[in-house]
Amino acid sequence: SSSPAFSRIQGSIMEIANADEHRRLKFEVKSYNASGAHTVIGEATTSISDMRTMTPSTPLQLHVGGADAAGRHRGGARGEVFLSEFSVTPRPSFLDYVRGGTELNFIVAIDFTASNGPPVTPDSLHYVDPTGQRLNSYASAISAIGHVLEFYDTDKQFPLYGFGGKAPGAPASHCFALNGNEGAPEVNGVQGILSTYYQSLQLIQLAGPTIFTNVISQAAAIAASTPQTD
Repeated sequence: SSSPAFSRIQGSIMEIANADEHRRLKFEVKSYNASGAHTVIGEATTSISDMRTMTPSTPLQLHVGGADAAGRHRGGARGEVFLSEFSVTPRPSFLDYVRGGTELNFIVAIDFTASNGPPVTPDSLHYVDPTGQRLNSYASAISAIGHVLEFYDTDKQFPLYGFGGKAPGAPASHCFALNGNEGAPEVNGVQGILSTYYQSLQLIQLAGPTIFTNVISQAAAIAASTPQTD
């Protein structure tokens, strides 16, 4: 066809122009050949910043210059390409949502399976330092993540669960409130998580096996019951 219509090109600015709106983009125009050995007719260049100047009534006009298969310019105008439509759809980042007032709900579930090792041994992930100077692996992770996320939770009431452990006189459970109150498993702030966790190590017996299903289902149920706002 002497006046072909090309399909729409769609992608992120990162994919198309390496996140650089002024980066020159090359369009190659080829003559179709059924064998797959398409012949290069010519090429034209533009940029996303140029495309932003387009309006529905003023399509972007690109002059196609001659070029061979190796991209070497052969001179002479070969035709014109009109870009008739261009749009950019913003995709908010996580930080954009936070800046807009999005709140986060922080839910913690701690692994009490026996593979963690007894809290009295220094190489245990649940190790309790007698001097109180060093946090164990779980407490360190909770502290590092929690002190960031609690800033975005207005009431700072965090559901706290354990799984894979046994309370006194009970079988192993794969989702239990660490404060002992299944109807109100929330504790106050990161410090409440840490203090409740360390207290539970004196009561909860490590057991198993490692099963995440119950904890994930409980977190999903909490999320589903949380009132949504526009």
